[in-house]
Amino acid sequence: MPVEIEIKEKYWTWCNVGWGIKRPCRKTRTVTRWCYQFSIWKQNKFLSLTDNKACENDIEYSWRRWNDWDDFGVGSVTYTNVEKCFSKKMEGKGVCNLVDLGNDRGMIN
Repeated sequence: MPVEIEIKEKYWTWCNVGWGIKRPCRKTRTVTRWCYQFSIWKQNKFLSLTDNKACENDIEYSWRRWNDWDDFGVGSVTYTNVEKCFSKKMEGKGVCNLVDLGNDRGMIN
């Protein structure tokens, strides 16, 4: 099961220095993250899109994300025993089948 945590995050914004003048400054805010302990996590990358599937406690999770310009590529990578945190809680897709996950089934080709 994912664990809900609160972390302090630094971010850039504009601060008012007076007379309508603003300057860049760093502030801190508290945000909630949902952290998962994945026993296996597979990424399949095709240019600007990455397809992800992972298992935590026999529950399968999947998500896609658009890559940044410096993260374009093609290929697959499999990680084991990884903690990954997200800003939103994900819904499980059902029972995780590690054999299917390891064989690229359902992934971008």
